[in-house]
Amino acid sequence: MLGKADIAVAVDAFCEALKDCAGVGVYQEMVETISMCGESSPFYNSGVMLWRNSAAVHAFFDEWHKEWLKYKSCDQYAFLRALKSSGLKLEVIPQSYNSGVRFRQNGNSKVKDAHIYHLLDKSKDKENAGRLLNLMNPTAAGPFETAFVRAVNSGLMAENQYQYIARDLHDNEKCSLLIISNGPDYDLWDQASEGNLLYVQGNPGYHFTSQNNPVHYRFGGRVGHWVSVPVPPDNINKPWDFVIVDAPVGHNKSCPGRQIPIAWASQLAQKAIFVHDYERPWERKVCDRYLGTPSRIIDSKSLNNHQLAVFRLKKQASCATPTLSIQSSQGQPVNSLSCPICETSTSAGIFYISIGDLRHDFLRAALESARRMTPELQVHAASDIPLEIPFTWVAPRLGHSSRFYKTQAYSLSPFELTLQLDDDTIIHRPLGDLTSILGNADVAMVQDSFWPTIGCAIAAVKSAHWVCQDELKMMAACGYVDEINYNSGMMLYRKTERMELLFKTWFREWCRFQTTDQFALIRALKITGVNVRCLPLEYNLPFRRHLKDKACILHATAGQKENYLAEYTRSYSLEMPKVDPVYAAFLDCVKKGMRSQYQYEVTGRIINSLHRPKIVVFGCGYDSLFLAKLTNAKGGTAYFVEDQDKWITFAAQRGIENIIKVTYSSRIGELTKGVCVQKQVQAQCEEADLIIVDGPVGGKCSDKGREIPIMLAARSKSQPTIIVYNYERPWERYCCDNYLNRPEHVISGKLAHKNVMAIWCQNRIALTPLLQ
Repeated sequence: MLGKADIAVAVDAFCEALKDCAGVGVYQEMVETISMCGESSPFYNSGVMLWRNSAAVHAFFDEWHKEWLKYKSCDQYAFLRALKSSGLKLEVIPQSYNSGVRFRQNGNSKVKDAHIYHLLDKSKDKENAGRLLNLMNPTAAGPFETAFVRAVNSGLMAENQYQYIARDLHDNEKCSLLIISNGPDYDLWDQASEGNLLYVQGNPGYHFTSQNNPVHYRFGGRVGHWVSVPVPPDNINKPWDFVIVDAPVGHNKSCPGRQIPIAWASQLAQKAIFVHDYERPWERKVCDRYLGTPSRIIDSKSLNNHQLAVFRLKKQASCATPTLSIQSSQGQPVNSLSCPICETSTSAGIFYISIGDLRHDFLRAALESARRMTPELQVHAASDIPLEIPFTWVAPRLGHSSRFYKTQAYSLSPFELTLQLDDDTIIHRPLGDLTSILGNADVAMVQDSFWPTIGCAIAAVKSAHWVCQDELKMMAACGYVDEINYNSGMMLYRKTERMELLFKTWFREWCRFQTTDQFALIRALKITGVNVRCLPLEYNLPFRRHLKDKACILHATAGQKENYLAEYTRSYSLEMPKVDPVYAAFLDCVKKGMRSQYQYEVTGRIINSLHRPKIVVFGCGYDSLFLAKLTNAKGGTAYFVEDQDKWITFAAQRGIENIIKVTYSSRIGELTKGVCVQKQVQAQCEEADLIIVDGPVGGKCSDKGREIPIMLAARSKSQPTIIVYNYERPWERYCCDNYLNRPEHVISGKLAHKNVMAIWCQNRIALTPLLQ
């Protein structure tokens, strides 16, 4: 189908040429596209695209993205302009591969001739398409997902704004929430805060149904007029972790405005305040008076452009958790994970990956089967929707999102012993001891029941449109035709260096063609030479009703999903497993520490890359527990050097050991003539693998400054990796220039000009991959 072309698409079924596109998208964009491509140019539909992984295609997608950003409207206009400027080789495929038909109850003559159906009127066509095409009926969504969809459809905020706040609430366990709003989004906040909330309704005229009655309060004031702020009622007047202000109404001068709720929020909120409609002059003026400059402004991705202002309060870090969004460029490995730092764990568990609207029902069925058949095992999932279990909130990607993350599951899984399952599997019988199933092998899998060898697989799929012919030719040319074809829908493995190498190789091999993951897995197995245990078919048995009683794990194929799913459609709440202590300490320092999440992640990755590391940290704080636990988990030792008694006491109360009290004789602006600290500190620095300089304090001219720690780090004979915080300060930068020269990497903090982190790598660790 693709032939010698780089990309293949179909002509739009309703606008076959640009001259037929009157009324489509922004008028100025249409004019620019016609002037560049000509009015007789075909108008391609980008809903179905086939391309090969090549440098030319990568360059085309970059150009397409740039063209789309000009107007942010019609992607098909941008597609034509990018195609014209890039000179990409294009193959036009038949419209049957992108059949834009309307499904009605009496059917459609084009339906039977189409290969791929493209729904036009989605709200009306979905049910009829499912009935006419005999598609499965999805199971009911969970309460969190249902509430999120209801809020997006009926609420006053945009989807990306709801998603941002929901992530914060979800990732701050047992947080308290005060909501001042008139919107019908109560259920979402109730699910995200686990019911620990108070809903204050600013207008009694708004009615909505919820299990808990809202508190009605008639706010005084008027837009544009300052008023005295009354004392909040007793049920409101108490500390709240988060406060959301989206009421009362304030769209014109006759409205009460939001001075009073914003003033209350400034007094009651502990972690963050979210103010909606920040684009309004009065809301912004009130926020400037009571809250100051927002930490972040989130524009609406819908047409109304109502802004959401986020105010992170002092001594609180950004609550964006490491398991949310995973952003990655084409072919780059994922770095922000469910437990993005520590590779070690003492637990065994089941790990699922489920991405895409049509996969959520499979995942719910899989989770229910795991809860019933293996209650002793913890469960974790990577998903693009909120779940009721511990999960990593990932972002869908262009192409095969699930395979992009599946080939990196080693890093995503928080377990030491991982049973990795596709979301369309069902655990049908108790599995028993996973350790005995794996034995002494590195990984255990089942031979594919349909295509037991690579030769069989190549023969079966050689004419399929979804495979890359170049990959098939390469598999045959490399002599893999007689190799066992393992099915990757079930994998059991430990966290070992050999398995880490396998997954890195698997991901690299998959990125070459980005189609089937099993061919890439076979190549990775041959390259790395890991020891594979071939399990009986019962551990990954294709669903057949007459054989299901013999199976431990059932795996549905393309035509079987609706049959097996019908037996597992009920949804149950799941018990939350305990969080790994290193990960818990990481979350705590992200929430309370002075640095950004990314800075903590990079620091953790550096420690994790060292074998039995010895680190010296100048300064104790909220991140000390994380640094100590992560270093101990790697079999190393962390020493903390502190001059203030209050921080020594704070660290000792948290169970931190190896704290050395020092007295500094230095002063900001005055270079010392020699090192004036205890010999114990000098001795530890001489043997350190990593030295972190985050103390003593240096914000005022009268403070001690950090010249001595920087000097000790620079003179260490072990040539450690050195991290210096607050590099943006003139004295810190002067000392670094004097003793260390320019840093190799500089990482900005929460604000671009504050808490800058500078890194010097002297011990030749591979630092660049840790920063990606």
